[in-house]
Amino acid sequence: MVKNSLWRLARFVGVLSAAIALLIILGILAFTIFERNREQEQLAIMEVCQQLENAIARKDYGAAYELMSPSYRQMHSLEEFKDEVRYKRCTEPGKRPVAHYFLGREASIVNHPYGSLITMIVLEKVNGRWYFTGEAHTGHALR
Repeated sequence: MVKNSLWRLARFVGVLSAAIALLIILGILAFTIFERNREQEQLAIMEVCQQLENAIARKDYGAAYELMSPSYRQMHSLEEFKDEVRYKRCTEPGKRPVAHYFLGREASIVNHPYGSLITMIVLEKVNGRWYFTGEAHTGHALR
């Protein structure tokens, strides 16, 4: 009877250990998938940023305007956009931009996040594609 109980206990501990190991493996896998997705989103955001920079440099304001969100384009004409965009940039000289992807459909590009003054440019994802919202915030970084 004692031998039988010890055998059952050993079997239970073995099953429990296997279950814990499986949960740890699944947790690591989920984290890896999440991180990979976040990195892909950050790359996509920076690609849209580069597309905007290139379009502005070429003075192709129509192409740059198409990178603005549908809601922005409903509220602002191409002419209004042209007047605004000439003085705005996705990146700033000497500042390293960092894309921050938030779960869901919002993200931002922060220029020089470790300096005293930061600029945050807001994006939104519509139908699987990133667009600029036209919102940009400048303020002091938290230390």
